[in-house]
Amino acid sequence: YGILPDNQGNLWISTNNGLAKFDPRSKLFRNYEVNDGLQSNEFNLNAFFRSASGELFFGGISGLTFFYPDSIKDNDYQAPIELSDFKIRNKSVHTYGKESPLKQHISYTNAMTLSYEENNFTIEFAALHYGISGKKRYQYRLQNYQEEWIETDEKRPFASFTNLPEGTYIFEVRGTNTDGVWSKQVRRLEITIKPPFWASAWFITLCVLSVSGSVFGFYRLRISQIKAQKQILEELVKARTIEVLQQKEALEAQNRDIRSSIQYAKSIQDAMLLSENDILKILPNAFVFLKPRDIVSGDFYWIGKVKNKTMIVAADCTGHGVPGAFMSLIGNDLLNEIIRIQECTDPTTILEYLHKGIRNSLKQTQNNSRDGMEMAIAVVDHDAQTLTFAGAGLPIIYCQDEKMYYLKGNMFGVGGSQNPEAIKFENYHVSCQNTMFYLYSDGYQDQFGGDNRKYMSKRFKELLYQIHQMPLQEQRKQLEENLKNWQANYKQVDDILVIGFRV
Repeated sequence: YGILPDNQGNLWISTNNGLAKFDPRSKLFRNYEVNDGLQSNEFNLNAFFRSASGELFFGGISGLTFFYPDSIKDNDYQAPIELSDFKIRNKSVHTYGKESPLKQHISYTNAMTLSYEENNFTIEFAALHYGISGKKRYQYRLQNYQEEWIETDEKRPFASFTNLPEGTYIFEVRGTNTDGVWSKQVRRLEITIKPPFWASAWFITLCVLSVSGSVFGFYRLRISQIKAQKQILEELVKARTIEVLQQKEALEAQNRDIRSSIQYAKSIQDAMLLSENDILKILPNAFVFLKPRDIVSGDFYWIGKVKNKTMIVAADCTGHGVPGAFMSLIGNDLLNEIIRIQECTDPTTILEYLHKGIRNSLKQTQNNSRDGMEMAIAVVDHDAQTLTFAGAGLPIIYCQDEKMYYLKGNMFGVGGSQNPEAIKFENYHVSCQNTMFYLYSDGYQDQFGGDNRKYMSKRFKELLYQIHQMPLQEQRKQLEENLKNWQANYKQVDDILVIGFRV
């Protein structure tokens, strides 16, 4: 609504959401609100004036704001950081002593030891600066677990960690005052998590001694009672020992083969999927958030380029784990054949070919198998700056002109018992100008958390709208952190896949 310079070369800008100071040299903004002394957060158009003495005047809906810019100074006080509470499984620890992990209140504690059952905990903290509320920010990390700083604010002044393995960690937290000045002080807390008793040295030693003592005592008893059968018993023990060892070796070999097979399947699936660097070469403004429920995933993505068109595919196969991974290999091979070899770029035609290809691969014309996959295909025409979408059970969401749009696509997936002639797919066309697109499976919105509730589609759409203007990698980070906070102690119920991109 108005812009005035001050004597230092800064620009003071009135808006409908406060007063902003912009430094053209550092390209930094400093925002002021009602709590900083403004008459209102909303100013009037063209209501601004600078006097000969350098005093600035801005008119708003609740009066006049005037000041000398040179007198406006940020508070450089470095607020000390303190730990305010420690919770185990969301319950504060209020008792201290020998049987408690805390010997005194957490604010006086620099080191602590937790049992294996206490490895789900929350640490609350506070910056000791009593200014305007809602302005302070924090960063924390847990060394030996997460080396990068995680940022939060006064709405969430805590850090939660779940299912930490045994070991020693260093929790670090730092914060700002209400003017955003970061403190050089870092509050540290050393946390040691002990192994479970069955993995401790004394328990293993006790078991070995107990088993050895029992075997030796039985052996001595039998020798003393039946000396005549000593030779027979020795031969029997030898035979049984060899048999047990053979069975043990067979089981161990079987377990190794199973683990090796699954890990090999994972390496195959990883090789099938494009790496982040390869994705960014094809689609520079994109991210892929893939979180398998098991070692291998039934959700997969396919991204490639044919001529001047970029193909983005998100797929959710029936099942998860190894069965889902096998289906993903079939889907990936068919996509390579249809798109790369046949150079087909029409989404509905690709889905029709996929449907027929899966039915032929699994001989579904001869059996009642319903295995298949749900899929969303987006084709970007870089010449026309348009995106063509077709869905087989999976939708697309896009944000354009500050609005969110949802295209459901066809309700049927590809593959299964449906006759190809009975399924019709439809193309939708969307402009790529200033548009953020999302393809995704149902894993994120079906995840349980928060009082044993599903995340649900409505909450997922609201989250995407909140983050759609952020940088792509920041969006991926927000999706991952939000899922972690929502899931808490609940197990992951399905594979999760979210693809976001701008053209």
